[in-house]
Amino acid sequence: MIVDAEARTMLRTETDRSEESVAFRIIKDLAAELSSGELQLPSLPEVVVLIRAALDREDCSAEQIADLVASEPILAGTLLKVANSVIYRRSGSETTSLVTGIARLGLKLVRSISMQFALQQLRRAEEFRRIQHLLDPEWERSRMVAGLCHALARRTRRAHPDEMLTLGLVHNIGRIYILSRCGLKMDSTQGEGAASGLIDDWHPIVGSAIAESWNLPEQAIQAIGQQSTPDEQQDYSHDINDLLGVAVAIAAGERNEDVDQEAIMQMPQAERLGVDADIIMAVREDAQEVGEMLAL
Repeated sequence: MIVDAEARTMLRTETDRSEESVAFRIIKDLAAELSSGELQLPSLPEVVVLIRAALDREDCSAEQIADLVASEPILAGTLLKVANSVIYRRSGSETTSLVTGIARLGLKLVRSISMQFALQQLRRAEEFRRIQHLLDPEWERSRMVAGLCHALARRTRRAHPDEMLTLGLVHNIGRIYILSRCGLKMDSTQGEGAASGLIDDWHPIVGSAIAESWNLPEQAIQAIGQQSTPDEQQDYSHDINDLLGVAVAIAAGERNEDVDQEAIMQMPQAERLGVDADIIMAVREDAQEVGEMLAL
């Protein structure tokens, strides 16, 4: 039995080394492609690009956005479901009008919903089906952090909740992209294994490159890129870095079913935001409602 145990340990070690080697080679290639400007980044669906461009115009109207949204039935259906959800419906009646739904939600939230639609399309891509088991936890992490970002922004009033919702949705897009590259070269029965540390180190860099290619705001690109940067080295000219950091910490506790409120409150980011136990508790409750909305 001792020999069998040693053999199993050696096999696991070799598997970890193999995974780490694959991940290292891929990330080395990613670094070279980033430096040369040749990294092939995922693109947004055309309708999302058009919507985001329209939203950037000062004369943008709900009618113009409704015309664009109507060209994509899935996006239109998602928008109406959110507009008719408990969170945004309030005392109003249900609506089947895109113009009314957009007016009810506001243009910033429409931007977030369009980004959610883009990520849903990416998730359904044929080439990712074989590694769905690797990517599903990341999609869930995206939804959870988005809800927490929205709730934290609303409770602390340090940023617009709907803009933080978008940031939360895409904060781990670098992890998703690297896993898609690594996973397609690994055996489908393996997890991240020893490659996890490399992915943790590199996903902010790749994620910020993707965010930049998607024309996200500079503050969001910065926040994504600095997720692994030590606190004392970060640029805190914007509160969204702190909001994202606290949201990620709470989400990690939620995933492990062990939210250490004291540890979170002692984070420099939480101290700067004035986050206490009451806020953490309220944010976790609020985020559940937002998460349910995102799951529509």
